[in-house]
Amino acid sequence: MANIEFYNAKIQLETEYYGTFHFFWQVKTGTIKFEPKEHFIETEKWFFGYGYRNQFGHLEETLEERHIFPYFQ
Repeated sequence: MANIEFYNAKIQLETEYYGTFHFFWQVKTGTIKFEPKEHFIETEKWFFGYGYRNQFGHLEETLEERHIFPYFQ
């Protein structure tokens, strides 16, 4: 990801057997802050989250209290 320049990216992965998964990346800037309820993983350069999110990264649906890929636990 170090060679890709973006402000944010949203990917929807559809699988025939396992269902649909949503992923979101947001570049870290001095003005971007997220609440813990948004369930982001924070790195030095960006935030990563999963679940259905709007264009600003905020969750549109409550995340279920389960692993992101329940079939591979």
